[in-house]
Amino acid sequence: MVSPSFKPMRQLVVLLASAVACCGLAIAQSTDARSSRWHQRQGVAYLDQHNLARALDEFRSAVRLNPRDAASRDYLGVALAESGQPDQAVVEFQKSIDLSDSFAPPHFHLGLAYDRMGRSSDAIAEYEATLFREPGLLDARYALSAACWKRGDRAGAITLLRQVLRQHPPFAAEVHYNLGLELREQGELDEALRELKTAVEIEPHSPKFQAALGQALAERETPGAAVEALGKAVALAPNTAEYRYDLAEALRLRGDFDATQSEFQTTLKLDPRYPRAHRQLGVVLRQRGDYKAAVAQLEQAVTDDPQDAEARYALGSALLKLNDPERAIAQLSQAARLDPYDSGSRIALAGALRKVGRTQEAQEQMKRAQTIDELKANAGRSRVLLGSAADHLKKGEVDAALDELHQAVSLSPDYADAHLELARASMRKGAPPAEVIKILRRVIDLKPDEAQGHLELGLLLERTGAAEAAGELKRSLELAPSLIEAHRALGKMALAARDWATARSEFSAILAWDWNDRDARAELSIAQARQNHRSN
Repeated sequence: MVSPSFKPMRQLVVLLASAVACCGLAIAQSTDARSSRWHQRQGVAYLDQHNLARALDEFRSAVRLNPRDAASRDYLGVALAESGQPDQAVVEFQKSIDLSDSFAPPHFHLGLAYDRMGRSSDAIAEYEATLFREPGLLDARYALSAACWKRGDRAGAITLLRQVLRQHPPFAAEVHYNLGLELREQGELDEALRELKTAVEIEPHSPKFQAALGQALAERETPGAAVEALGKAVALAPNTAEYRYDLAEALRLRGDFDATQSEFQTTLKLDPRYPRAHRQLGVVLRQRGDYKAAVAQLEQAVTDDPQDAEARYALGSALLKLNDPERAIAQLSQAARLDPYDSGSRIALAGALRKVGRTQEAQEQMKRAQTIDELKANAGRSRVLLGSAADHLKKGEVDAALDELHQAVSLSPDYADAHLELARASMRKGAPPAEVIKILRRVIDLKPDEAQGHLELGLLLERTGAAEAAGELKRSLELAPSLIEAHRALGKMALAARDWATARSEFSAILAWDWNDRDARAELSIAQARQNHRSN
């Protein structure tokens, strides 16, 4: 299945009239100022025509005649960025911001430039700065959603995409599509299907949208509808191997092995090295009893990707059917090494070992398979306990929740989500902070990229006055920019330290996400007043 992806962000080109209005400049009606504005208008016209060389000349003339015009600096930065000169573009955007910090477009364009340069944290900060200054700027909100997706902040991306849709954007189909992909990643399949169906209704001739809908329908185990949607994607783009592959998988789910085989073969004609196509064709051939043909496909699969445990398992199983246990043992051993938590490959390996008289080794593999199955059973039980504990907590039954959470972490000591929920329940029970901090540190040891764990640890450390609190809160924001409570805590810490600039930055970031956050607005006013007082 295809991973979610966003189209490149639209480059926002601000028209002269709105640019001047936004930055509040009062351009003197001198000859130079009038000439500067004329060159600026010419530059915009060339930029619209994608004549970047002429646009650059015009914007440079505009800046030379009026070097304090923030809009001209911003336009020059846009033209430089589009010309493949991001470093020089960044300089111009920063100069535009220095001239008029309240002017939103250069913040947004600077964010785009940072994004292209791989400076994601700086890009996010600039998108937030843009939205604080101009909350209705759709392109900035959409760009921030993409940045959150790249960081793995699914909740943040979903929140932003829903905010974009409330503003009825002209590119609504694309937003519904991306929201559907995000919801599917989160396991919200019914909502994902609604969004993807909406995208298809708006743009029925988009093969990408049809394919995404088909994939979600296949995951929903409605293969008939999945085949229909993916068939439309293939009809719209018949030479796209990705859509052929996905159609083949949907046909396999429906049990139509003739059509499945044909589509996998077409996939490989279009792209002989398409990932997993040789493996899946081999699996189908094995299911149909054509073991020699299956082996040929599966051998190609492991040649293309030696780390593919599933291909090695399927190849070993096919070799066993051809009564070639020695080669089967080699492949199944590799499968077990590559995926140590798959009991199936060990059971098959035990069967191959018994065929060649290696009984003791076969028994050892069966014991390992049994241990793996027990671990999986414990993990399943732990998930059930975690769900039940969450229900108890909603009802205020903290003791019952704690009992089940202790059982869950006992069954699965490496289950980070259970430890995190245990920390929360312990906090509600009134456990000493040191005890909760210890549990939260265990969460982070098990899952270093658990943003919520860093946030909750940082908040608790801040309450106890620990110096490392700020580091944990900043780390949570690196992982999930949408965690506004981390911004709030950092802002309050900055206020206490009389670091007014940092306080302003943190509370402004909250307002970029939620313009109606009254507490953040009040704290921001305090920071601004204190900073202005110090400046005076």
